[in-house]
Amino acid sequence: MKILFPLEVFYPSLAGGPANSVYWITKRLVRCGVNPVIIASDTGLPANIEINKWIKSDAGDVIYVRTPNRRIPLSQTLKALAQVRRADIVQISSVFYPANTATAIAASLLGKKIVFSPRGELDPKALEFSRWRKKLFLSLVKLFVGRRPVYHSTCDEETKYIRNMFGERASVVQIPNFIELPELKERSQQSLSLIHI
Repeated sequence: MKILFPLEVFYPSLAGGPANSVYWITKRLVRCGVNPVIIASDTGLPANIEINKWIKSDAGDVIYVRTPNRRIPLSQTLKALAQVRRADIVQISSVFYPANTATAIAASLLGKKIVFSPRGELDPKALEFSRWRKKLFLSLVKLFVGRRPVYHSTCDEETKYIRNMFGERASVVQIPNFIELPELKERSQQSLSLIHI
C-alpha cells in the first residue's frame, strides 16, 4: 500500500511539530509494510540535506522540494499532483498549505481515499489569523473534498472543531499523535542510588 504525504515540513526540518510527528508515523508505517511517499518543502532543513532528489529513508521515499515561496509552492504542488494517481491513500496534514489543498482536491476528483489531519488549524482562535485567506481555502476544501475524507483528530476539542466545520456526519477518527520513544534502559542498583544522592 502506498500513502502519499504532501507536507510543508518533514524531519529533519526544525520548522514545526508535524515535522517530527509525521516522521514517527511514517517510520512506523514502513515497519508495518506500508510505502509512505513524502513530498515536503525545504523549509527549516539543515544545510546538508539534498534538495530536489528522491531519498530512500527509514520513513519511506522522501523528496525535499526547493520552495522559495511557501504561499505559492508550485514545484512541490506539481510533484505531489504527479504522485496522486499512484497512491492508494492521500494523507493531508494541513488545511491551509496550498500544495496540500491542491493535492486533496486532485485526490477527491480521482476517487482516492483521503485522511485529513487538521493539526489544530480549525480551532476558532487559529481561524482568526489570515481570516480571508483561510476562508478561501476552507470553501475550496468544502466544495471539492467535503465529508469525503476520514478526518483525524487528536483530542475531543479537535473532533468538535472538525464537526463544526464539516458537519456532524463527517467521519472522524480520534487518535493522539504518535510519539516514538527510545527503548527503556535497564539501570543497575548502583546507578539508581546515584540518582537519589
